[in-house]
Amino acid sequence: MTARPRPFIGFLLGTLLGLIVMCLLWLTGILPPDRLPLFGILAVTIAGVSALCIQRVSSAKGASIAVAVIAALSAGVALTGIAEEVNGGSLSQGCTFEVTTSGGETTTPGNTFAALPLDAVPGETLTWQGTTGDVPMGDSASAGLVIGGWTIVLWNGTDINTDDAVEWGGTLAVDDLLTEFQDASGLELTGTFHVSGSIASGASECTGQGYVRVSPDGAFSTTLLIALWIALAIVIIAIIVVAVLVRRSFTAAARVEGAPVGSTSGLAGSEPDSVSRATVPDNRHDGDAEQGTDVPETSTSARDTSTAHGHAAGPEAPAGETAGSPDADAHPVPAEQQEPAQDSEGSREMSDVESSHDGPDSGESRSGDDDEGRQQ
Repeated sequence: MTARPRPFIGFLLGTLLGLIVMCLLWLTGILPPDRLPLFGILAVTIAGVSALCIQRVSSAKGASIAVAVIAALSAGVALTGIAEEVNGGSLSQGCTFEVTTSGGETTTPGNTFAALPLDAVPGETLTWQGTTGDVPMGDSASAGLVIGGWTIVLWNGTDINTDDAVEWGGTLAVDDLLTEFQDASGLELTGTFHVSGSIASGASECTGQGYVRVSPDGAFSTTLLIALWIALAIVIIAIIVVAVLVRRSFTAAARVEGAPVGSTSGLAGSEPDSVSRATVPDNRHDGDAEQGTDVPETSTSARDTSTAHGHAAGPEAPAGETAGSPDADAHPVPAEQQEPAQDSEGSREMSDVESSHDGPDSGESRSGDDDEGRQQ
């Protein structure tokens, strides 16, 4: 079995995770999807999730290098957005634009930042006004949304200044804007937005950009936010599952590679088939002793001594130990460790043997006594 890293899946899951996290930060009004947060989050999630799905660089060197390069490029792009975050909004020189809230607070594009945007509260009406200097403009105009440092144009217009005016003004109801967006897209508009606009006439042009926030009622207040939270949970679970599977593949591969040749288990680190055993006598005939394990020297001495006594005294082997028995030869058992039944039987046999040995002498003694009596 071979290890199976998942670099491509890790890259995809890392990208999805980064985009979902960025969208949640965006639509909850925490951060807009500017270049720094967008590509910075992508760099971190791509590198982190890919590392979990590869785990060992040596198993996928090419893929690891590719992922590292992509993460480094994302980080480099994110660094180019530092100035955008620091400088905030802007407006062309000679042009003016300001917005006044219902509370009387006046804000210009240059006073808005990603972390300090203009708050557009639902139910509020905003009053705006601007000037283009001494040059009437309006041959062309546009408005758009800045994402990742690039402007996505949402509206274009031409010939909007037929009166050759240099001053502009009007009111904007936040509820009307939200309703119009929802009717067009089917989604509720919430979050922090980096907006941009321009108006031009010939060589003269006024451009500006700033930050506007429409705060949601809660983290789960819209259908889009709920869908994003569900997607986040699914992606996290998928990352965990893939990481566990990759880890198990490495563990199984390591076990197979480390298994001894001929092992039926196939897993390294498992207990060997053979178990270490203590040295045990072979308990066979004397001629086969060399084929067994070590036998204590005392057993041989005891066997020789027993044999010598047996030839000298001539008694038969006790019951339970037949001649040539391996147990009797290899391990003479002390008398105190013998079973009671064997002791009794052995005693009876020994008594019979003594009687048989003493029988002739006793007969001669009795015959002598009878002869002595007759002579008297």
